[in-house]
Amino acid sequence: MRGWVATVGIALALAGCTPETGEEGVVTAEGRPANDPAAGSGPPPGAIQVGEGGVYMVPGSLDERGCRQYSAWSAEAATPAVVYWRRTDGSFSMDPADADCPGEAR
Repeated sequence: MRGWVATVGIALALAGCTPETGEEGVVTAEGRPANDPAAGSGPPPGAIQVGEGGVYMVPGSLDERGCRQYSAWSAEAATPAVVYWRRTDGSFSMDPADADCPGEAR
């Protein structure tokens, strides 16, 4: 009996690790549900390709200083769930102090 209960407990725990189809709150950069077939498999609008591996930086919201934040996106590879900022030279950094913000003295 205890083995059955443990198996059910593990199955329930693992089921909670994957978002359900249609889960609210999971959206694309365009604001559509992530499981929306219209979302497509190409990069979101405004995405900037970085390197040759099919990784793009997707513009997001502005931070409290007015600096554009970016997130990594790829159709083929896992990308880290972190915030990036764009530097003056066009590269990207995870350090907000490196950001090239409009109207901010450097």
